[in-house]
Amino acid sequence: MKSKILLFSVIIFQIISFTSCTKGVQNSSDIDSLLSFSLNFEPFKNEGLNKEDINISIDPADSTKVSVVLAYRKRELITKLVPTVQFIGKKITPSPDTITDFSKPVDFTITPEKGEAKTYTVTVSLSEPSSENKILSFKFEAAKNTGLSEDILGIINPADSTKISVVLPSDKESLISSLIPTIEFVGETIDPLSGVAQNFTTPVNYVVTPEKGEAKTYAVTVSIPQLELEISSVKFEKSKNLTNDNISEFYEKLFITKTPSRAKGKDIAEGDTTNGYPAEFTIQTTDIVENNIYVKLPYNSQHQPLTADATVIVTLGFKTAVDGVSSVLGDSDTSKTAITGNTADISFQISKDVFTKENLSVPATTVPTPIKQVIKFSKEGFADKVYTMHFKFSDEKSTECTIGEEDFKFTVDQTTGINTVTNLTPTGSGTPAPAAPAAGAIVKAHYITSSSDEKGTEANPFEFQLRKSPSDTSNPPGELKADGVDASAYFKADALILPDGAYIEVGNTACTTPDRSGATVCCDVNPITGNSSSSTDGQQLKGASGQAKVEYKFTVVAQDGTSKKYYKLTINADAPTASASASASAPVAAPAAAPAAAPAAVPVVASPSPSVTPPTG
Repeated sequence: MKSKILLFSVIIFQIISFTSCTKGVQNSSDIDSLLSFSLNFEPFKNEGLNKEDINISIDPADSTKVSVVLAYRKRELITKLVPTVQFIGKKITPSPDTITDFSKPVDFTITPEKGEAKTYTVTVSLSEPSSENKILSFKFEAAKNTGLSEDILGIINPADSTKISVVLPSDKESLISSLIPTIEFVGETIDPLSGVAQNFTTPVNYVVTPEKGEAKTYAVTVSIPQLELEISSVKFEKSKNLTNDNISEFYEKLFITKTPSRAKGKDIAEGDTTNGYPAEFTIQTTDIVENNIYVKLPYNSQHQPLTADATVIVTLGFKTAVDGVSSVLGDSDTSKTAITGNTADISFQISKDVFTKENLSVPATTVPTPIKQVIKFSKEGFADKVYTMHFKFSDEKSTECTIGEEDFKFTVDQTTGINTVTNLTPTGSGTPAPAAPAAGAIVKAHYITSSSDEKGTEANPFEFQLRKSPSDTSNPPGELKADGVDASAYFKADALILPDGAYIEVGNTACTTPDRSGATVCCDVNPITGNSSSSTDGQQLKGASGQAKVEYKFTVVAQDGTSKKYYKLTINADAPTASASASASAPVAAPAAAPAAAPAAVPVVASPSPSVTPPTG
């Protein structure tokens, strides 16, 4: 505490004049009549009292009047002070060796060996209470803090003196939880006390209470030098995330599934005929939140786990160039990588046992997410900067589950025995005349327009047809050869286009006996793969004996995993007639530029024991 330098003791002498050093005392006096009186209050006799708490003075007009001013903050001591008195004389009363109540003036009488006694009156008063309350200095002294090699001084904010900051060397960060401050302040009390260890991992408030007036709070923040590193961009590049000549499993899962599936070759660009994957997957800047990076994969209700642990390379961009920085994955010193410049490639592993649908589906409020990678950036003399990369599904989920009227398509193949030229060579009238399609040509299934508003329900599914061609040229052609195909004719709707993220779902019911329309009904065949619930030979989407009509029923489920519509493909549907030719679709065509509008999704209707075929890309 701070106060004026105080007069600590006073000595009062009664002097009888001497005419010389060798002669006796004049005026009939001698040494026995000499008196003296000194007074002070020593801290070792007065617990809680400091030298600066006492100010002693004598009245210049009357040397027997002694005034003592006690600091207001020590006012409770006024009734229990123990003075130290030195005097010349025979005796003094009362005895100064006991506790004395100085709340009222106290008279001390000195009696000489001869002559008259003299009384000295000591009056103790309190100083005026002060309204000052401020911290003058704040520091951590090396002598009081094991581990510090030098004193660390706090900085009082010149714009706001209630804010005090202390910067600790980065190699002393472990001491921050127990530091002993030395505080110099003006005021009656401070809480917490100076000299008492505190945990400074968060700011500590010190309250200085004045002798009068309101208390003031000072916030002390202890930190270490911060590394000025900020990630401004995050992306995964196709060329860096490969398995041999194809994209990696992990890179594939960064993008929404498409049907037909995309080509996985490293050199196939997005938009090519075979439609490759994009060159990069970039994180939105809004998904970099403070020190957290959220990698939001497109939602996939049919997500399949990785078949093996994945090596991932992420490219980080920095707001400003860095130098002398190292990156470390988590706490692994073996993963240290030197970084210089504006970008850095960081390689890490993702476990196949962790990269699951359940872990990717955690709510947005879950922190930390189950799938994460901690990246720590270090530089000598600075605190580590730590970023955490979280992997989760995006909350955006499409409800689109409509097959466009021009999108149920088959690619003609001359080699595999599926979608053969023979089976897809139409006959009938037309200009130019129907002809055998070339390999790679696209055949579109015919869409049946319905007047029903309930189209797409389980009871009334949308219908596409592969129609027989007529045996003569008086009627328009269908999509199939004349008179239809038998059970040895196999098909795959390998060019069928689904909305992004949508997939085919089939039941477990195999083909049943002909219904009232005379068609055999199959509910367990996926029209894209040609597989059924009991066979994966790719030959289950086929014609029927005697070129009979056969219906294949299936469901298209949207990306959200719940919205769905019901469909059927009829093979060997009746050949078109001349009256219907005006509205008939051309059986052979290039892929449509865009799907036509279709009715909205219908409410979900549960199917008995459905089996689900995941999307292939």
